Amino acid sequence: MLFRSIYFYTPTTSFCYLLLFMHYKKMLTLCEHYLKYVDMALNANKSVCIRFGRCYKNECTQLISLNGEALCWVDGCRYLGVYFVSSKKFKCSLSYNKRSFYSSFNCILSKIGWRASEEILITLLFSKCLPILVYGLDACPLTKTNILLLDFVVDRCFMKIFKTRSIDIVNICQRNFNVQKASNVALSRKRRFLYRCIKMTIIILY
Repeated sequence: MLFRSIYFYTPTTSFCYLLLFMHYKKMLTLCEHYLKYVDMALNANKSVCIRFGRCYKNECTQLISLNGEALCWVDGCRYLGVYFVSSKKFKCSLSYNKRSFYSSFNCILSKIGWRASEEILITLLFSKCLPILVYGLDACPLTKTNILLLDFVVDRCFMKIFKTRSIDIVNICQRNFNVQKASNVALSRKRRFLYRCIKMTIIILY
């Protein structure tokens, strides 16, 4: 469950936290009623609460479900394969994407070794590994740090393929093989996603 913190400006801080807790409790109750309507139930063992907003660092009382089970507040969680991190703004983490990306790339190298040409390795890198790195980023906000991280991860793989530590050589190789930067691929996917959303909204309105 993803709850966004809504901050109420009040004379007392305790009253502000009380309003926040009541807001969270109301959202949880609405979710449980809807699940009950579709003949489903909330599994407290697989459900957590995460906050985004100005007071995300403050401690909050555990929410209790209608069945009397407590939901824990966490600093990060996974939802539909995307990892979110509690922060002042809505934020996703790329650490798991990066780990899976490196694991996939190393698996390719372990299978075919250095017998394959650079063209084959780059093709496999962009067809098998890159989708893992940019998975779910279509609908997630990308910070400047995220964009730099995407390029850094792919550049490191190019350094390994061409056995170099020079970023200038990596950039030349990427231009010669006519491949895009990982950040450009992610931003292009985001533009297509937003275009489909706008197009779908227009269709619904008409």
